[in-house]
Amino acid sequence: MKKKIKIFLADQPVHKTTGILKEHWETDDRFELICDPYFNPFKAEWADITWIEWCEGSMIHASERKSDGSQLWVKGMFNDFNDPGHKIPVDFIGDWYNTKLINRAIDIDVWYPQFHQVEWNNVDGLTYIAKHIFELMNEKMDFSTHYPKLKMKHIPLSIDTNKFNFRDRTKTHGKNIAFVNHLWGGKGIPLALQIIKKLTEQDCGLTENQNSNWKLYIVGDWCNEMWLQGYIRHMISEMNLDNNVIIQNRVPDVNVFLEDMDYSLSTSYK
Repeated sequence: MKKKIKIFLADQPVHKTTGILKEHWETDDRFELICDPYFNPFKAEWADITWIEWCEGSMIHASERKSDGSQLWVKGMFNDFNDPGHKIPVDFIGDWYNTKLINRAIDIDVWYPQFHQVEWNNVDGLTYIAKHIFELMNEKMDFSTHYPKLKMKHIPLSIDTNKFNFRDRTKTHGKNIAFVNHLWGGKGIPLALQIIKKLTEQDCGLTENQNSNWKLYIVGDWCNEMWLQGYIRHMISEMNLDNNVIIQNRVPDVNVFLEDMDYSLSTSYK
């Protein structure tokens, strides 16, 4: 039997892109997979390939391995190899030189340029989700000049269209707008409110007791920016949009929810 390729995936499995990678490697007989939310030297030493999501702390730590294969002293609290929920103190000589180290740069980790702290000479591969994200890094790093052995690949984010029921809405005269996101500051919710306000103002001739038919449905989990939800609700009130903006934390089925929608809106800053 052909030897399986051992992969260590470092990230939170709850992240959608990480979950897709995890499912793929777990269901392909060619691979053997272990995961950890953070870089774990035990698992990197075990693995043929160490794949780290985000170009931040875990990647910086992992890239500290010496290019000549010499060992590093590792001290701290790490997840137990056999029990990921159990932390154990570690004080040992670590050597993860033989693992192929691959990083995927997402986006916010590039806007906050921690990539400067990565020892790129010790990295085998860099993937990135969008070309403009890579360009932000490359303007500073000039990878091909300074790190000619680093393999780089654009792997764009994608959508499994089989999970959604699409139908032609090009001739729609409806006024329902869907805004489906993880609700945090980067999604530009205030701009979405300004858009719906402008649309309601176009419904001329309404009497004082009539409301515009334009509706903005905001759906998603709120982030831990505690001020944001209060600010958004205050804007809705001050802009007299109480009858035009509907906020829902969850919907049972996005497909069913979208059936009544005429437009999908994104105002993300990124």
